[in-house]
Order: sequence, then C-alpha cells, then structure tokens
Amino acid sequence: MTKKTTTKEAHIRGIMKAQLYIQIHLDKPLSIEEVSKEAGFSPFHFHRVFKAFVKESLNGYIRRLRLEKAAGKLKYSEVNITDIALDSGYQSSSSFDKAFSQVMGESPKEYRKKHFGEFEENENQLRSEKVLKPEFVNLPKFDVFFVRAVGPYESVADIGWEKLHYFINKHKNSLSHCRKFSVAHDDPSITDAEKLRFDGCVCIPKDFEGDQTISRQTLGGTNYAQFIHKGSYETLKYYV
Repeated sequence: MTKKTTTKEAHIRGIMKAQLYIQIHLDKPLSIEEVSKEAGFSPFHFHRVFKAFVKESLNGYIRRLRLEKAAGKLKYSEVNITDIALDSGYQSSSSFDKAFSQVMGESPKEYRKKHFGEFEENENQLRSEKVLKPEFVNLPKFDVFFVRAVGPYESVADIGWEKLHYFINKHKNSLSHCRKFSVAHDDPSITDAEKLRFDGCVCIPKDFEGDQTISRQTLGGTNYAQFIHKGSYETLKYYV
C-alpha cells in the first residue's frame, strides 16, 4: 500500500468520524473546532479536506441536513413553523424562511401546503391491498463496521454491500455469521438523489480483535417500529 493511498484512507476515516459526530449532534451548536477535533485534523486542514471529499463546505453540509430534517417535520408532523425554526437552530421564523427557501426552493409555508398529507394519501391507495401492523421494539445499542455509499439508493446500495462483503470475507471466521443491517438515512422525497446516504453494516463480535481500515458506528439505543414486509420494494416506502 502506497503512502498516498494510506493518507487518502486516513482522510476518509477522519471525515466519516466528523460526519457521524454531526449526525449525532445535529440538534446542537457545532463549530469547526469541535468537529475537526473529532476527525483528528486542524481546523484549517479539516475545512479543505472535508470539502474535497464531501463536495460541500462544513457549514453548508450542516445547514442542509438541518433543513432537510425540518422539511420532514413540515411534511409529516403538525409542529408549528416557529418551533421547527427554533429546533433547526434559527432565532426567528424570518431567518429560517430565507434559509429554507434557498435550500428547498420554496418557503416552509409553501412546502407544508404542497407536501403535508402525501404519506397518508399514498398509504390509502394501498390500504385495500395490505396493511402492515408494526411491532414496537427497543433495540439496545450495538457497534457495527460499516461502509457508506452516497447517491441514488437503487444503485449505491449494491456498491456499499459489495465493499462491505469484501471486508467481511477478509475476516470471514469472525464476521460471516454476524447480523447485517442496511441503514438509509435520508428521505428520497426530500434529499436530492446524489446526496442520499446509505450504510451497509455488520455487527462487531465481542471477541473481535479490531481492524482500523474500516469505519465504525453505534446503532440502536432507542425504540423502533418493526415491520415484516413481503412483496415488491416499490410498495415498501409507504409503510416504513
């Protein structure tokens, strides 16, 4: 392995640590000093590397994720716009309106009017065919190795799993029988297709000695609605 490749892989792992930190602390104030420290870079070096790998500035990336989360609240909840603005880190509805319009192409009020209730309408169209009943479960925290792929889910899921299976095969005695998970972080009806985040994950067994060539994260630790779906993936999106 060349020094150049080693440096690139170290950068990728560092940027992924930063992205996971942002993901977990999205509802809190985030500074470049704080995030770069998590990634193991100086603030100046981190800013340059982050933009090179993510294709967005740090502030732009954080702002987009917050506003996309706000769009989900506008679309799927009845929380008032002022509260959504405050939860998204904005001090006033006017500043939130301006930022939301710049990223989403329409004001929060227009977005809610246009999109609120879409989920229920689609569900009602399929209700005559089947209704999935959820089982609510608590999933304790557990650690996983994962590979993240970014882009349209229909194409990047295979890419992510191909890379993860290569890693699993390197450690097949330890990992081949471990539970695997797919994690789709974004709503394709909100996030642009080329920015959708997909993680292919495999549980880390307690006796595994470790491997520094792949990223880790912690999943679980909260309540989930669990469904058993049989049939086409095309109808799955209306129930999960």
